[in-house]
Amino acid sequence: MQLPKPDNVSFKTCPAGTHVAVCYRFVDLGTQRYQHPGGPRDQHKVMLSWELPEALIQEGDYAGAPFTFHQQYTWSMNEKATLRRHLESWRGIPFREEDFGEDGCDTRDLLGKPCMLTLAQSSQSFRAFVSLQGISRLEKGKQPPGVPHNPITYFSMDATHIDMVTFERLSEKVKATIQKSPEYERLTRAVPMRIWQAHPVTHAKTLYSRHSQSTQPASDDLSSRGTPSIIMPVARRQATCQEVV
Repeated sequence: MQLPKPDNVSFKTCPAGTHVAVCYRFVDLGTQRYQHPGGPRDQHKVMLSWELPEALIQEGDYAGAPFTFHQQYTWSMNEKATLRRHLESWRGIPFREEDFGEDGCDTRDLLGKPCMLTLAQSSQSFRAFVSLQGISRLEKGKQPPGVPHNPITYFSMDATHIDMVTFERLSEKVKATIQKSPEYERLTRAVPMRIWQAHPVTHAKTLYSRHSQSTQPASDDLSSRGTPSIIMPVARRQATCQEVV
């Protein structure tokens, strides 16, 4: 067999540096199994996605569109968890005990919120990529971004039903990851599926306190949405697993 020609598809990585960013997607990936030196380990993962409105793609099919950056986190609020550290740095104040659990903060309030992302060039196995080095509040004097170019997306499996409309809009790679989780299997096998009707979210506190930079919902009206929320997990004093980003 002759070696095939390489694909002509080229993927542009985000430029390194510190960028204005706006969060446009939160995806619950469910529990994923990873291989570690001590054996397989199960970790609940979530993914946050941002777009960089001031860093635009210059050529190709997506010319003129903003670069996007995606970060996976272990769904944990222990004091050393990367997700907790990044969220505290983003909102500018540490979490308190009442911010966790059923009556605590709602992850939906991340959507449409601006921040500063610091990205650095990295490489592994001859593959170049950018990694997230830090996240912080929007710098003073910076104009908050407008409505995101990409659609606001929220997908959660912290419920008795699953939003298959939103699920089908995710990329094939993300859907394949979710389908490997026991949460997806339970929700699609054990209960009949139906599309959620929009309903107001009134029980959860915003991730941004009155001392934070922004207390208003994003312009896509996040006060009424079609899927139940995945709230901040209860913080545990002892880490139950090693944090992997």
